[in-house]
Amino acid sequence: MSAASVTVTLPDGTQKQTAAGTPIGNFVKDSIGAGLAKAAVLAKIDGAAVDLSRTIDRDARLEVLTNRSPEALDTIRHDAAHIVADAVQRLFPGTQVTIGPTIENGFYYDFDRGQPFTEDELRRIEDEANKIVAADLSFVRSEVSPEAARQLFGGKGENFKLEIIDDIVAKGARVLTLYSHGDWVDFCEGPHGPSTGRVGVIKILSSSAAYWRGDHRNKTLQRIYGTAFFDRKSLDAWLKQREEVEKRDHRRLGKELDLF
Repeated sequence: MSAASVTVTLPDGTQKQTAAGTPIGNFVKDSIGAGLAKAAVLAKIDGAAVDLSRTIDRDARLEVLTNRSPEALDTIRHDAAHIVADAVQRLFPGTQVTIGPTIENGFYYDFDRGQPFTEDELRRIEDEANKIVAADLSFVRSEVSPEAARQLFGGKGENFKLEIIDDIVAKGARVLTLYSHGDWVDFCEGPHGPSTGRVGVIKILSSSAAYWRGDHRNKTLQRIYGTAFFDRKSLDAWLKQREEVEKRDHRRLGKELDLF
């Protein structure tokens, strides 16, 4: 028995039919165009951001976001946080991961490792992260029960993840979302881009100490700040602009303190 047909409405009002259960990425490639499918990073179904691997199960409005979208840039920076965490654990086994959100112009990820990262270690992490980008590993979304998630992260000794899982379950969650690329997996709501290769380039900016959950009574963690862009040219332009802003701020502060 063939799947039921659903209607997909595009931003320009065009309507297309597809079989219910069709992955968004497949629909874009087959019904809109291979060029858009290649440039796509994520999509919106009735306004909600989703991975391209999610399926179209009902009549819906669809918007495809490419590398020209600020939301897509934020998504690959979220991807980059996962990639950096993977790189850290590849280079420094035994390091525990905690959280890694996007922030203005980039992302950070907090780690429990006992000592600060050195400049040489940060360079190694950046190199390893960009190797993972070059490997173009698919981001794979899965849903698991809280018990399965506890077993997975407990088996890895990821105590911070267990605490996060317990908090979310206490709020009523019965299904948890995981994202993996290669052998590395993280607890995350998403969405993510289709693969690590879509990220482009990752730059590690700095590191600092941070308290778990921002509370000085909790354990001190090591935070890595970074950013990501779709291409090296955009990264270089942003770094140059950032440097010029820092120089202006330095001159302004010097005048205010009568240093110059």
